[in-house]
Amino acid sequence: SNYSKPNAHSRHNAAYWTGGEYLALGTGATGFVGRERYTNHRSADRYLTEVFAGRLPQGAPEQLGATELFEERVAMGLRLTNGVALQQVCADFGEAFDSRAVTVRQLIASGLAVETAGRLALTDAGFDLHSSIAARLM
Repeated sequence: SNYSKPNAHSRHNAAYWTGGEYLALGTGATGFVGRERYTNHRSADRYLTEVFAGRLPQGAPEQLGATELFEERVAMGLRLTNGVALQQVCADFGEAFDSRAVTVRQLIASGLAVETAGRLALTDAGFDLHSSIAARLM
């Protein structure tokens, strides 16, 4: 799921990493629609009981706010080889880019990231530090 041949990436996983919507199909599956994440019941018996009763087989949904959506978009976008349009994502979720610009410049200067056509992408060395870099940009 994390590696692919050129032009053969997983469109399914790309939906997770770019903030797309997806449905939960089956026991224990997770879906995301609008600002809501939900998970189907993990027990096959409970799942089927709900389905046969004409009800959605979901547990309690999780409402995501702008901060959570922003953080996910940054962290997941940095997993992509073409990176994330950080300035645009900041604008989309009401976050200040200016406070992150120094960090971006440091990442580029230290060889951990590159910026191309408005997208911040991690280098091979940066991918090794993905979690700490994402945390710095959140």
